[in-house]
Amino acid sequence: MKRFAILCLAMGALIGWAAGCDSNTNNNSNSDPDAGTNTNLDAGHEQDAGGDPDAAVFVCGNGVVGGNELCDSAALDGKTCVSQGFTAGPLLCNAACDGFDTSFCIHGPNRCGNDVREEGEACDGQDVGFFTCSSFGGSGQLACRADCTFDPSGCVVDDYCAQNGYYWNGVCDPCENLGGVPDPDCEHFCGADGRCADYSGPQTGYLPSCLLATGVRDPDCNPGVCGDGTTGGWEACDTLDFAGQSCVSLGFAAGTLACDSGCRHDVTACVRHPCGDDSADGNEICDGADLAGQDCTSILAHRFVGGTLSCNATCDGWDTSACVAPVCGDGLIEGLEQCDGANVAGVQCVQVGYLGGTVACDATCHFDWSGCTVPTCGDGVVEGYEQCDGVELGGHDCTDWGFSGGLLACDPSCVVFDFSGCLGSPTSP
Repeated sequence: MKRFAILCLAMGALIGWAAGCDSNTNNNSNSDPDAGTNTNLDAGHEQDAGGDPDAAVFVCGNGVVGGNELCDSAALDGKTCVSQGFTAGPLLCNAACDGFDTSFCIHGPNRCGNDVREEGEACDGQDVGFFTCSSFGGSGQLACRADCTFDPSGCVVDDYCAQNGYYWNGVCDPCENLGGVPDPDCEHFCGADGRCADYSGPQTGYLPSCLLATGVRDPDCNPGVCGDGTTGGWEACDTLDFAGQSCVSLGFAAGTLACDSGCRHDVTACVRHPCGDDSADGNEICDGADLAGQDCTSILAHRFVGGTLSCNATCDGWDTSACVAPVCGDGLIEGLEQCDGANVAGVQCVQVGYLGGTVACDATCHFDWSGCTVPTCGDGVVEGYEQCDGVELGGHDCTDWGFSGGLLACDPSCVVFDFSGCLGSPTSP
């Protein structure tokens, strides 16, 4: 199924949302019963059984760093891969909350903050590749965080998973990042059941979706065993096995490639090509007058419409100070604009699951769907992006998702089914 790549529960710390989606790329809240009575207790710990408020027991997994914890779930106490001595990548907390998981941090030539996406980065500054809010199923302005992971907080997203059938499809999709609810596939299919439910891509920060949703990778996805000396699964290398790669094949002039403890390339001993000789060689983005055939209109996902492009002093990024950005409001759809004024490029409400109405363009030159006619949930008619409506289930029953039987129902939202009355265990359709 054609899908957008996507984010995730623990990615709240990585890209700003509590939580993908393409085909597989093989790759608690704590409830205190005494809430309201122990008002002097700090968040993240509980009073001991003896009633001594000073004897606090900190709970690993509640998302609050306390006591001897170095981190807790997505709470990393301000630490990043960079603060741990790496170049880039997303930092995680280990299962015991007493240390960091740096397996997805990388050593590399990339420099997060130079406005150029490089290995291990989902984005960098203004460079978000060809991704927009529509990649997350919505509209608005996609941004990049300081750690070079996507920040979709400026995106307005409908329930993209419901509209495209990503719930109960056998793949763990972080649907809450697509305007929906946690994908039940993550709970049911991320274990050892013979099928790979993991997904990793730019919107997950290149992290496995099962890892983010459940804290562990799906063992059926053959992730490779880091440290066994054989490169496999998601590993770029393993000990002395570089899978045929070298500093030169990675774009450097010379040097010795190494493998770090997370089975990622360590290129700190690789030698860069000389910057300043007007020849863009290897992994240089540009060099002096050599812009590698690029101009203002071809870089940064066509963010600019003209002007003069230059190379920065370190040959690892662009100087866009003389590039010209599109003008929102001139009626011309340019750069990353979805629309401009009355020009909506012929897009219609029915194309995205509405019943009718008129698409408009907002002040930021992104689509405004507020004038579209929304299906009436509760009228017993499945229309538009609805999957079901009341007792009308579109001919589906529990067995369509691998249950042994039971009573399938429609969620009150009409965009997702209610499987609570189904019997047995689901399987991937």
